[in-house]
Amino acid sequence: MSYTFERLQYEDEIEKNNALKDGRQPRLKILENESNAIFNTGLVDSIYDPVYAFFRRNAGKYPNITQPWVFIAFATTNSYYQNIITDFAYKPARAEYFTNPNDLFYDCNAQKPTINWEHIIKDNIERLPIGFVKKGVPDGFAFIENVETLPKPQRRAYYEKLAQAIYDNEDWLQFLTTKFKNALEIALSRVAWNYKTAIPVYYVTDHKLSLLLPLALEKKGVIDVALVCEHKVDEASGVNNYVGRTIFTLQMAYNNARLITRPDSDWLMADMCTTK
Repeated sequence: MSYTFERLQYEDEIEKNNALKDGRQPRLKILENESNAIFNTGLVDSIYDPVYAFFRRNAGKYPNITQPWVFIAFATTNSYYQNIITDFAYKPARAEYFTNPNDLFYDCNAQKPTINWEHIIKDNIERLPIGFVKKGVPDGFAFIENVETLPKPQRRAYYEKLAQAIYDNEDWLQFLTTKFKNALEIALSRVAWNYKTAIPVYYVTDHKLSLLLPLALEKKGVIDVALVCEHKVDEASGVNNYVGRTIFTLQMAYNNARLITRPDSDWLMADMCTTK
């Protein structure tokens, strides 16, 4: 919901600038009047009516509530809140995350994604399946399998120690990166066979779409992380590349993909993504 609202704010800023240049009134997606405010959540009810978020202006009745708007409810236009939404000139549209439908599909003619190993291993090693990381562990390293049971400070310190140990041992690093590359090759073959394998996600920091590729690192055929790929394309200069920006756990992958639509995939489903 936070990402949806942030996207609506971003779109409204663009619309305000465009309207100013064109000399017209902006058609915003976050609507306000003297009494109420509403926006489209992007969700629907069981009969596919859009669900809106309704707010009322803070009248200052309670001194400890200082924000300008107070949440009322999530509801459709065909509800108790129809009188609020009919006070506006139009119903607010949902957030849009792309203008070019080609952004939703992985281009198999592009170069293979580059991988920032330091970012994945040093910065996000906790997202890698622990069984995968353990496979290359050298003798003498005190490997902890149940890292999640450690208190947060010790857990963070251990992950830093683990990442540095991998980089200090060439065999371990080579083993993990080779396994990762092999998993990526299988993912790319899978995308070529079924375009639905690559799942679009919205990358909030850059306001861009990226694509998720499924990686089976620990066990063959069992997806445990997703590689986030950004498409860099410039037809004039012949650039057609993908950048492997980071990795997501399945929980993160589903949450980000669900922002755009419910994933239509055999590898990323809600029941696969429960937090352990």
